[in-house]
Amino acid sequence: VLDAEGLNSTDRSTNTDVKLFALSLLLSSFFIYNSRGHITESSIEDLSLVINLTQHIHVKKTENESGVDFHKHFPALFWVLRDFSLDLQGKTSREYFEENLRPQASVKEETLKKNAIRQTIAGFFQERDCFTLVRPVHDESKIAHIEDLQYEDLRPEFRKSCDQVVQRILSRVRVKTVNGIPLTASMFMGLALEYIQSLNDHEAPTILTALERVLLDEARRHKEKIFEDFATKIGEKIPNTQLPMEEQDLMNIIEQTKLEVSGELIRKLYDLSLIHI
Repeated sequence: VLDAEGLNSTDRSTNTDVKLFALSLLLSSFFIYNSRGHITESSIEDLSLVINLTQHIHVKKTENESGVDFHKHFPALFWVLRDFSLDLQGKTSREYFEENLRPQASVKEETLKKNAIRQTIAGFFQERDCFTLVRPVHDESKIAHIEDLQYEDLRPEFRKSCDQVVQRILSRVRVKTVNGIPLTASMFMGLALEYIQSLNDHEAPTILTALERVLLDEARRHKEKIFEDFATKIGEKIPNTQLPMEEQDLMNIIEQTKLEVSGELIRKLYDLSLIHI
């Protein structure tokens, strides 16, 4: 779980927000964005950071990134609307979300700008959903000290929605994958370090370049582990009590052990080869 601590902080610059936003998207398989109230023109504008992502993330090493392939590498988007009071009149929260992503009919510059944000969200996050939560308590005076309340003190409908949203998240969250192949812990950490290094060097992280480096490093690690296993197996098959031994017997043991460990290496390298770059 990675907490980006929200956007538009008074303690951070917009550039820092964009970098945190970019890093969160690159590393996560399920991206939860939460805001207060219903979806408005203002809340759409708050997501204007997505427009700037092409300047801060590249899929391939290129001068101009279009973002056309971002959806292949971005996580599912789950927008949680807190303190929601709007009557959806039979619509689901997902339908309400999709309705607000439709471009507005206007030629005004401000509307065109927000339509660009809508289209970018729809293009970058092709797997998306929305969930609404009512206000946790009716009494306004309790909101300021809500952390002091027991869970049972909150509105029943709020608690019910919380249980539902947790179940929905747990049912959909998954291991980070690339082209459908789950990443190992070492591969995930390798990607994180590559992305962070690029951001710290004031460069745009390049997804496929970072992935290529991680795969090469993973292949090297597999090779070293196989050599260690080979040496261990040889030691187990040739105890000191059997030495010296005939050269042919030694070669037979070595060849048999090579077949045993090479099969494992081939399998691991094949799994890596399935992650197309």
